Amino acid sequence: MTEKRKVLWISPYAPYDKVAHAGGKNHNFYVKYFQAKGMFDICLLTLCQTAELSKLDLEDYGITGHVRVTDRPGLPMVKRYALGACSRFNPSDAWGGLHIHYERMELAGMVREYYESGEKPDIVILQWTISVMLAEQVKKYFPKARLVCIEEDVFFINYLRRWKNAGNLILRSYWKTHYKKLRAAELHMLSLADLIVTNNPKDTEVLRKCGFPMDRLFTSVVYFDNYSQVRRPDPCRSRDILFFGAMSREENYKSALWFIREVMPLIRDLDCRFVVVGSQPHESLLKQRSDQVEVTGFVDSVEPYFESCLCMASPLVGGAGIKVKILEALSAGVPVLTNHIGIEGIPARDGRDYYHCETAKDYETRIRQLLADPDSGRALSRAASSFIAGHYDLAHTLDQLISRL
Repeated sequence: MTEKRKVLWISPYAPYDKVAHAGGKNHNFYVKYFQAKGMFDICLLTLCQTAELSKLDLEDYGITGHVRVTDRPGLPMVKRYALGACSRFNPSDAWGGLHIHYERMELAGMVREYYESGEKPDIVILQWTISVMLAEQVKKYFPKARLVCIEEDVFFINYLRRWKNAGNLILRSYWKTHYKKLRAAELHMLSLADLIVTNNPKDTEVLRKCGFPMDRLFTSVVYFDNYSQVRRPDPCRSRDILFFGAMSREENYKSALWFIREVMPLIRDLDCRFVVVGSQPHESLLKQRSDQVEVTGFVDSVEPYFESCLCMASPLVGGAGIKVKILEALSAGVPVLTNHIGIEGIPARDGRDYYHCETAKDYETRIRQLLADPDSGRALSRAASSFIAGHYDLAHTLDQLISRL
């Protein structure tokens, strides 16, 4: 019997089966898929919040987990906020203000304790950019271990977008400085890795252009909830336009606000509703509620909204990496209208698998088309489902990754 390879896996967010955020679902699938293969002895160092403790299920899967709670009351909380503020507002911060000082220090302490226990892993996996920033420490402690960095997204792209979209000179200067710092730090840490895993070909190409050879890059696919079981009316006669996501996140609520202000006035005669689905909607979004704008807050399942909407509009104004909500809507056969940010990293074809829209007029044109020509919506729905089925098989991709390791 082949001896199991000892894996030290480090991440800032604990995986569990009921995790809500997209990156957490991806991480949860990865670590448990690796464990199920029976080829690895996994030890996971990770962080969580108090409310998550009852949800943790690593032991159920035979995974050794060391979990540290980050929102402990008292001095730890004061330290967390102080370090976060220092990181965010210090223009000379070496990590580009990634808001990670406290989390990074907690993880660094756990790595040191693991090293002092005498453990010697064969492979160290760093998941998320926060963990990638520990690459130097990992190489110092475990010089013989193979180092794998999993980039949920190449994070400095997010900062580049914030710089380019900043509304005034002060903010532009702030984000430009942080972008340059983070880009330098992120690329340096990635240069120490034996293998870098991205979740989409776009991020792979970004790193290739930054000088990384292709034999050190592996393109995976991201985990997403597949809604291929959804059955939509044919033709869908709904006039509901869907937007969904974590609505406390700036890139989501600002995107929804843009659609409300720029597109809804153009289609007032169509009697459409804009339905915003997602937890913790921002106050500015709640103020937009009307007969034409519904803001649901948290829902148990997005499936009923996929079944009944005319289309999903995602005019995203920020963020980086692949957008899981786009993949989920495509899997359900929902006609998707989105821009270059929404579709980046997803090799879907405009006009066949989805509709590409950049301006308010683009969205208006496509919505009118879907209402006037139900056949176009039916064709888009079929193509979207087929596209997902043909391009996204995470288990097969992870088998290829495991063979690399």
